[in-house]
Amino acid sequence: MVLRTAIDSLAAVLFAAPCRICGAALLMASRIPICAACFASFEPIRQPMCARCGRPFATAPAAESVQPICRLCRDNYYPFDFARSYGVYNAAQHHALLLLKYEEVTRTAG
Repeated sequence: MVLRTAIDSLAAVLFAAPCRICGAALLMASRIPICAACFASFEPIRQPMCARCGRPFATAPAAESVQPICRLCRDNYYPFDFARSYGVYNAAQHHALLLLKYEEVTRTAG
């Protein structure tokens, strides 16, 4: 493990690359061109969330609701039956999605 860390550090110095989100220098060689700080900003959505669209609730829904559904899903706002997102959409996640979608950096999806 120590040898792998040393090799990654050496590769980062010899083949320096910026983070594709914030532009900071990548300190470790990786197949994902995102720095540790940007990667850590991808915050997963936690419970409580809508059972249909996955949107997080600001407060816990009433206890009698077995599968809590948000107001938009109760009004059939979305044309789908079920959806999930990994995390709350923020600027770093926006740029990571653009890398995945338009620059085919598929490691961001794994």
